[in-house]
Amino acid sequence: DTFFKSAQLDASAYDALDFDVADGDSDILVKAKALQKELWLFGERSIEIWYNAGGGGFPYQRIQGGFLNRGCAAKLSVAQEDNSLYWLGDDRILYRNNGYAMERISTHAVEDKVRQYTTISDAHSFIYT
Repeated sequence: DTFFKSAQLDASAYDALDFDVADGDSDILVKAKALQKELWLFGERSIEIWYNAGGGGFPYQRIQGGFLNRGCAAKLSVAQEDNSLYWLGDDRILYRNNGYAMERISTHAVEDKVRQYTTISDAHSFIYT
């Protein structure tokens, strides 16, 4: 649930104090993904949306209302196209963000097929345009 930021323009340098905790739920972070100027933190059971507020110290702050009660089942299932993120939810349904809300994009037939898989943590996605 802890995430860090690196030094500006140097992804190999980290300050031990440049971190925060995605604590809206006590789940484990699976993936962090940038969408425009926001940071989407995908947990096993929840998603938090943060933004760069700037200033001294740790610059990221949680967006008011930026919390979703649905997690991500597979870190490689998170994909981005245009201004949207797509992922496999912890309920085995495929979602797309619609602002700060989730929009179901899978059909019942696809969801039934996904429910038959014994392991879904290795699922990955891609987008074809």
